[in-house]
Amino acid sequence: MTNSIYFFTSFTEPEKLLETLYSFNPTVLESEISIPNLNVKISDGDDYFLAQREGMLNFYSGLINPDYMEVHSKFLMHLASCVKGYQIEFDSEEEITTIINALIDEMYGLIFSPSMAFYTKNWQLIIDSGGSCELSEYDVKMSAQTFDAGIQSDPESERRKKATIDLLQQRGIPTLESLPVTPSSSQIKYRTEEEVANRIITLAAVAVKGELKKSDISFQVLEKYGVHPDNVSPWELHFLRNTELEEQDYVNAIWRYESLYVLMWATGYTDELLFPSQIVDVASLIEPIREFRDFEEFLLNYNLRDINEILDQLDLTYRLHWACVNARVKNEPTPSNINTSVVYERHYALNWLIDRYGEDWDNVSTST
Repeated sequence: MTNSIYFFTSFTEPEKLLETLYSFNPTVLESEISIPNLNVKISDGDDYFLAQREGMLNFYSGLINPDYMEVHSKFLMHLASCVKGYQIEFDSEEEITTIINALIDEMYGLIFSPSMAFYTKNWQLIIDSGGSCELSEYDVKMSAQTFDAGIQSDPESERRKKATIDLLQQRGIPTLESLPVTPSSSQIKYRTEEEVANRIITLAAVAVKGELKKSDISFQVLEKYGVHPDNVSPWELHFLRNTELEEQDYVNAIWRYESLYVLMWATGYTDELLFPSQIVDVASLIEPIREFRDFEEFLLNYNLRDINEILDQLDLTYRLHWACVNARVKNEPTPSNINTSVVYERHYALNWLIDRYGEDWDNVSTST
């Protein structure tokens, strides 16, 4: 095959790719998808994409053409939302066009060529390395995970973004201006008190088993607070009920103390949320769970923080998460001794708390 391009998208599910390509009669091989009648191969391109993504954002952010400011701004927002890359190898540009158009229509992506140019449907040029553009307007489509209220800018979210960036820059932590805003107070919904309280108790039970590698105390916690299995996620049930587990399962469970920490802080059971450069003091964290008699008493002490305080923390965590990813891509240490795993757990729990993407606990998105 003589040509190669990349397709970047905000969809991560391989099922979505197969669904999109279904009408082209694809053949699924071990490490690629082949479309024999068009002599096309599609393979994973994450190694390239993840290594280049932030550099692309920085480079194309600097190509400001006053004639295409709106298109340029929307393109940067679109590129920032992409989290998955595919490499597409082909012979004929004419024959590949129908596949490209289908991918863009169904997976809301971008085409990137080796000439450092981005294209949309029918090879229309969005931007090249010189800042040229063939579009007078550009409509951005994203997956449900990324095209959410957080993408819609308003004065509150813009002020929050600026305040976070100022704070991070004072600490010497890298920021990316083109990262979208996070949701404002009018664009979110909270989980119910009962739902959050059940999640707190469940996380405590899971983390305790991760630490002790046995379930008896975990089940005692769930029984004490009357947590029904319906409020425990499928992975958590599997973890709690089984003894033959991988070591990584226990490690992942222990990190849930950090998700628990941010939820305990958000609901008033813990007074202070420290900068994520160190892990939480577990003994003091779970003390309230030890002290309360039952679920009713636990709820009586539930005191959700001011919505703006929580959203400030979400915005900070989101941009810290980007800084961690940026450092990993560049093979550099994280700035200010940020603990990447702590940041990830906080991001996970806060996105779940405001029900940002309508996802269940096992499938919360934390894209940056």
